Parts: sequence; structure tokens; C-alpha cells
Amino acid sequence: MNFEERARSAYERGDKIRALILLVEGLKRHPERKASLNLLLHVYGEECDNAGLEADVLGALKNQPNCSELVGRLCQRLDDRGLDSMRRNMVLVARERGIAIVMPPTEMEAPEEAPEEAPDEVMATADSDADATSALDGPSSTKSEVQAVAVPEARPPLPRAEFDSASEEASERIFIRNKRVSSRANRAQREERARPLRSILLATLLAVIVAAVGYVLYQGWSHASLATRITQLDALLLDYDPQRLAGINKALDATRWHATNGNHHIEERRAFALAVTQVESRGHSVTPLQAPPQTAWGQSALVLHAIQEGDLEAALSEAMKLERTYPQSLAALWTRARLCEYRGDFQCAGSYYERTLKDFERFVPARMGLVRLSARQLDRARWKSELARLGEVSPNHPYMALELGVALDELLYTPPEAPREAPKEALNAGSEPLDEEHAQSFVMALRHYMQALAALSVGDQESARQRATEALSEDAHLGAAAALLGALVALDLQVDDARDYFTRAANIDQGSSELRFLVQWIAPDSLNAAGRPDMAFMFATPVDGVLEGEPAGLARQIIARREGQRPTSLSTAAATALENNHHAREALLARASAASALGAGELVADLVVGLEPYADQSARARLEIVNAHLSLGKQREARRAINQLAQGPEREIAEASLAYFEGRYPAAVAHATTAYEADPSSLRALRPLVLSHMALGRAREAVALLDQARLAPIWASELDSLKLRVYARLGQRGRHIDDLFERLNNSEPAALARLVDLSTSAFWLRRPQEAKALATRALSLSSGHPEANWIMALILRVEGDQTKSRQHFRKAWRTDENNVRLLVELGYVHLDFDRHAMAQEVFYAAILRERDNLDALRGLGEAYVGFDPVRGRRDLGRMVANFRVSLRYGAQIGEVLKWLAVLHGSRDGDAGAHAYLVEAQQHVGERADILVELARYHEARKEHAIARQHYVNALQKNATLPDAHHGLAQMAMHSGDNRVAREHLERFIVLRAAGTQVEAAKKQLEALQKKEPAEVESGP
Repeated sequence: MNFEERARSAYERGDKIRALILLVEGLKRHPERKASLNLLLHVYGEECDNAGLEADVLGALKNQPNCSELVGRLCQRLDDRGLDSMRRNMVLVARERGIAIVMPPTEMEAPEEAPEEAPDEVMATADSDADATSALDGPSSTKSEVQAVAVPEARPPLPRAEFDSASEEASERIFIRNKRVSSRANRAQREERARPLRSILLATLLAVIVAAVGYVLYQGWSHASLATRITQLDALLLDYDPQRLAGINKALDATRWHATNGNHHIEERRAFALAVTQVESRGHSVTPLQAPPQTAWGQSALVLHAIQEGDLEAALSEAMKLERTYPQSLAALWTRARLCEYRGDFQCAGSYYERTLKDFERFVPARMGLVRLSARQLDRARWKSELARLGEVSPNHPYMALELGVALDELLYTPPEAPREAPKEALNAGSEPLDEEHAQSFVMALRHYMQALAALSVGDQESARQRATEALSEDAHLGAAAALLGALVALDLQVDDARDYFTRAANIDQGSSELRFLVQWIAPDSLNAAGRPDMAFMFATPVDGVLEGEPAGLARQIIARREGQRPTSLSTAAATALENNHHAREALLARASAASALGAGELVADLVVGLEPYADQSARARLEIVNAHLSLGKQREARRAINQLAQGPEREIAEASLAYFEGRYPAAVAHATTAYEADPSSLRALRPLVLSHMALGRAREAVALLDQARLAPIWASELDSLKLRVYARLGQRGRHIDDLFERLNNSEPAALARLVDLSTSAFWLRRPQEAKALATRALSLSSGHPEANWIMALILRVEGDQTKSRQHFRKAWRTDENNVRLLVELGYVHLDFDRHAMAQEVFYAAILRERDNLDALRGLGEAYVGFDPVRGRRDLGRMVANFRVSLRYGAQIGEVLKWLAVLHGSRDGDAGAHAYLVEAQQHVGERADILVELARYHEARKEHAIARQHYVNALQKNATLPDAHHGLAQMAMHSGDNRVAREHLERFIVLRAAGTQVEAAKKQLEALQKKEPAEVESGP
């Protein structure tokens, strides 16, 4: 619906002012709409009676080519309607704006001519004159009448005596008649008759006068009393405090009769007083007026009702009318401030609140507004000062019990001491209990925010997220809550929601420098930790031309595109405010880390310029430069940057990372251990430490480090990614592994480390196509990344593309393509795909290079079982003879003897194989895998009790050993203990999760769950 249709709709509803406003605003944008122009002229010229809209109407007409004539027509029409004040205002505003007024031409008035009298009229006039003359003559009229009477017959003359007596009687009759009609007699008679009537009239008049005087006196007293009450109400409204309502409630109760009997002065003041409280309350709605408002208080109540109903257009329209009619009133100033606050225009709101307090300093709702603004803008200094001023006028106000809490970085970047579910006292943090149904929305929002911080401090991220969501639902402009919720949803890899929340926090009008730099720090780090460093540049500080001057790679193109999506409020570079601003310096480091993770490492050195003088960030900035060189595959530059680092945790981390990428795993473990002991919350130290342990075959140490890790909440998804990589390498399968992989991959990661972790995990989870796609994406961001080249080389080697595989191996820094660790990894890949001959070849090559490598010996034995047992017995027999020359090879001897037993038929119950297992126990003790082989031997010989005991002992040594669970499940089914069988089958499927044994176990478990034991066949 366009503006003209909306205006006509408002006009048809009778809302002429709103129709005028819509037409004015529409004609300013579309002056060519003639129909709209005609409707504007009609509504204003013919039906509008309210002054104050002249400036808006002239603003709409000034774009018309015949503006002067149109203004003249309006002035003429207003003059015709007797609206002199509107016409004068129109002329004054036109004169101020330099608009000439051309009045429409008027017709010349012809002189009035005397109408000619018709002949009949003349005759009638003559007759009437004659009648008047005859009436004045009196007796002549009687004489003429007597003459006109026809006498039928003549009487004879009377005798003299009779004539005389008749004359006397006639004279007497004439005298009596003349006496009756004399004026004196008539006057006396009239007076006599009028005397009673005059008394009645005098009494009536006196009663009327008394009644009128009484009514006037009563009305005067009533109006004086009403005026006094209105004055008292106005004084109470100027000192209005929502927490001290006794006085104004008493005054409102005293005027309830006037309000209920239609006195708009009282009714509208009452409506305003209630609306001020109700607009902030969660359990009330502003009561609308039943009649159009006639005072500033009623107009304000109407605006507040529209605000609570969410009708912004109506609120704006009524607020404009209020300001034009009562420009400097308390209601107009505070209502405009409240409307600006509702719209999120905090600069406007703060200005009008200040103007309100300048003229009405004891009006508490204005002071409350300033407190709310400072909290939403995270302006701690202003919060304290405004709260102190509020306490001076309202000491018991609920706002006095509120707090802004600690800085977000103190919680997001600090690991909780003991992660657990948040206690009830933490979730109820804030002030004393209150009636939540009728509490103010802002109070509840800040309480929920405080509870979110309390939950996060004890590691309960789910409760923290729930409370932060409730805080924003109560107050959508609470900037700190938006930033906190953005970080929390980023932990769950909901990056689109995180972007929206961070954008909301960044767009808080007139937000404090703390809030702005907090967003520029937390948002890039959170999104980077979630695997999306590309989105981090939407909130990072501007790069200030760093992208110029070099050919743009993929990473640079991504940064340039995201730079254009940055909120305008974050356009100020942090480099201009580094001094005494910890948040600004951290924002620069977050930006550099995101660039390095995205593969734009060449920019990092320029991005951290300016941090050298600050001790707490200088070493970390140099570490970022080292990481940037490592991600680009620049080995020499990385070593040069490490040499510039002073001794400390940052240098140890840099040395560990370089050693890991170069394949010097023992050195990497040593350096990373030193750094990790200095800072157990450092992910940068934990990552090379865990991966180096895995490369050295120390899976138990790696898993223990991951299980005991206590990192800051913001790095949670980074830890999940590392765990997935380790568990996938250890061969763990199951729904939880698959769900974790899908969750991390579905966030469309763009970070190099995340892509490498996912590619490596997919490789070991037997997802070669996904592994290759992820490695390709990593190399598209940084073609020299050592780990990305390493995993791509492995994938290509398995595919049989030796040429391309060698090319990637050369970029991987790990010596040559025949590195022992590489060969071992390749061997296990071949075993996973049942390529036993190829597995035997690479495992044997690894042993020739490192004869005591237990992983290679284990893999070689397994390969011989599936490839050539006879050859295996010969080769392994020679190996065990060579190992016997030294006592330090006890573990190797035990491993080889175990596989010799298997190759000699221990799993089939061959008695000759038992001696190998016994001797293996003498060298390595009751190791879990040796106990499993002994159990299998006795199970094959039908010695179930001994076999069961060996399985139980093996699980006591290692509860996650899948073969032990499988053996116990088969024995339980054989003995008819279906419950135990189901338990161990379920654990076996979770731990092994792939292979032919798993498929058979799933069928057995399904049969057990259907309670069909007759169909359950015991496995071997």
C-alpha cells in the first residue's frame, strides 16, 4: 500500500491529521502525484481546523510549479471559513520561506439597483396609504360608511319633543362611550388588572436572579476547586516518581469523580500518570483514551499507548502533533525522549532526557531513562554517575540494586575453575526477589544478564545462553547481552545467529568505546574459534589500506568482501586509541589471528604494527607473526621470527609449533610441555603437544591431555576439533564421532587448522572424498601450509598418484616421503581398506628404518595375518631373534611373540601357539592385548571359565578394548545370558563401529532386542 492509499484510508477513518502527515511526506518524495495534491488541498482547506501544520503543508507545496497560486487559494479558503489564525500562520511561514502568495482574482460587484415596483404593488401601496389615511381620519370613515348604506325607505321626521328626548339619550350614550374609551380610565383599569400579574413576574424574576447568582457562585467555586486540583496534579506530575506514588494516587482518587464525568483535564492527566508507569511494566498495558486528547498529557498518553502496541507510525504522527502544539511542555519533551529510546536512537533520547531534566529536574522517569541508556551503551562511568543522581531523588528505586557486572572478557577468556551446572543462587543473581509479572522490563533484562554472567563463571554455558536470550527478549537494545549471546551461540557453531547478535551489539547507538572495542575483540575471536575467520573481518578493526599494492589471493578477496559488510559504527580504526585501552590492543591481535587462520599470513606483520610498546601484547603479536609464516609454509621466515622472541611461554609455543611441522616430535613435546605447564589454559600450547604425542604413538598421553584440558569457554569448538582428529586417528567410531564431524563441517569452515583437522579426521574415518575436498579447500587458502600438504599427500598416495603425492610431501617439511611416521600411517590406511599386501610392504619399510617402532610391528603382524601367515612366521621369527640380543627391546619382543602366537593358530586353540603367549607375558606382563589373545585361545579350546576370566582382566586393564567386549558378548550368548550379551555388544559396536565383525554384532544385537534367542547364533 503506497502513501496515497494509506492517506485515503486514514481520511476515511476520520484521522485527518494522520492523512495530512502521510500526504505531506509522500508529496515531498513524489511531487508529481496530482491526485495526492488535490487530496491534500481538500483535506487542509476544507476540513482541517487545527493550527500547527502550516510548515509541513508548505514543505509539500514548495515543489509544485504553481506553489504561489496554491498557497493563495488555501489562504482564500481559510479566510472564507473564518480560520484567521491558520491563515495568519500560513502567511507568516510563507514569508519566512520566501514563498510569494498570489491571491485568486475576485469578480467585480455590480451596484444594487432599486427594484421596480409592479403596478399591482403600486396599487397595493396606494390602497394601504389610503387605508392609513382613513384610519387617521376616524369619524369621516364612519360618515362615509353611513353614507354608503342604502336606506330602503325614508322615515317621516319626528316631532320636536320626541326629537329632543332622543337627542338627550343619544348624547348620554355618546358620553358614556367616550368615557369608557378615555385613556385615563383605560390606564386605571389596566393597572388594576396587571397588579397580580406584576407580583408574579417580580417573584419569578427574583427567583431567577437568585438561582442564577447561586449557579454562578457554584460554578465559580467548582472551577476554582477544579483549577486547584489541576494545579496540584501538575505539581505532582512535575515531581513524578514511580516508586513514591502515594501523593499522586491520593490526588487522583480525589479527582476520580471529575474523570468519570468526562472532565478531560483530569482524565488526561490521570491517563498520563498511569501510562508513565505502565509503559515500563511487564504485566500492564497502557490504557487508551476514550476520546481525542485535548491536552499535552492526553496526547502523551496516546503516544505511549502506540509505543507499547508497537505502532511506530502512529506514535511518530502523534508525537509530531504533540511537539507542535505544546513544544516546551514536560509531556512533549519526555515523550519525544521515550519515543527515541524505543526506536534505538539513543543520541536523540539522551538529548531530550537532558532537556527534560534541565527544566524539570525532579521528574524521575527522565533520570531513569538516562540510567537505561548508559546500561545499554555499556558506559560504566556514566552508569555510576546517573545511578548516583537517581539515588539522590529516589533512594529506594529498583535500579539502585542493579549492576553491570564484570567485563565479558574476564569470563570468556578465563577457564572456569570447576565447570558444572550453575547453582540456583547463581541463576537468581541480582537483587532481592521481586514480582516478575509486574516488574519493569529493564530491571528483568539486567537481572537476566547478571544471571548469565554468573552461570558462565561456573562453566554452565547452556544456562548462560538461556539467561542471555531472556535478557534480550526483555530489552532488545542491551548491548552487553547481545555481545555475550553472540559469543555463546558461536560456541555452538551457529555462526549466522552469532553474526546477527554481534551486529546488534555493534549498532547500539552511541555505544561506549568499551562496547565497540569489545565487539571488535570478542566477535573476531569467537568466529575464528568457530572456524569462520572470514566472518571475523565483518567486525574486526579496519585494515587501513593493507590490502592494497599486491596481487589479491583468495584470502585477500574474502577479507575485502567482508570488509564491505562491516557495521558503520565499527569503522574507526583501533590503532588510533591503543594507549590506555586494553580492549583496542586485543582487537588488533584478534584481527591478526583471523588473518593468519584465513591464510592471509602476509598481512599479519602490518596488522600488529603499533603493539611493540605494550608488554602484554608485544610477545603475542610476534607469536602471531610466527604462526603466519608457518601457515604460509615459510620455514626460514618462521625461524627468523622465533629468534626475535624473548624467552617465555610465547617462544616455547613457537618452537613447539615449528618442531611439530618439521617432524621433530620429541622437541615439540619438550617445548609445548614447558609452555603448557606455564599456562594450562593455552590452546596454542596444547595443540602441538597433543599432536606430537600422537605422532610419537603416545595415544594415552594425548587422550589424557584432552580429557583434562581446562580451556577458556571461547575456545570450546577448537578443542572439539582437536578431539575429533585424535579420536578418529585412534580408530574410534560411533554416532558421537559422526555427529561431531557433521557439526564441525556443517558450519562451512574457512580456517586452515579446522580444515586440516576435518580432512585428517575424514581420512581416518574412511571418507576419502570428503577428506580430499577439505584438504583442497585448505590448500586453496594457503598452498604452502605444511599439514594441508601432508594430508593431501597421504590421500594421493592411497589413490596411487605417486607424482602429485611426492610434490605435496616436499611441501610438508617432514623430511622425505619415506618418513617412518608417514609409512606407519599409510600402512594403517591400507589395513583399513583390507589391502594387506600393501600394508605389509610399507610396515616392513618402516621397520627397516626404525626397527623398534611398536606401531610398525603391530601393523606388520596384523598385515601378515590377512596376507601370508607362513611368510609372517618366518619374518617375525627372525625379528624376535634379533631383538633378544638386548634387554631394552622387551616391549618389541612381547609384541612380536603375540603375533607369532596368532600366526601359529592361537585363535584356533592350537596348543603349540600357547607357549608364545606365555613368553610374551614374561616380557611385557599382563598387557590387555596379550590377555585378549589368551582368552581367545582358551575360548577356542572350550575352556570358557578361563577365557571369561582373561577377558575380564583385559577390561580391567583397558575398559575401551573392543575385542574384550566382543569376546564376553559371544560367551554370554553361548551361556544364554542375553542381558550381559546385549551390554557388551552395544559397547563393542560403539568402540569399533566399522568392519565385518561390527555388522555381525549389529545383527546379533537386533535379534537379542527382539527376544528371539532361537535365531541368535553364537559368533566365533
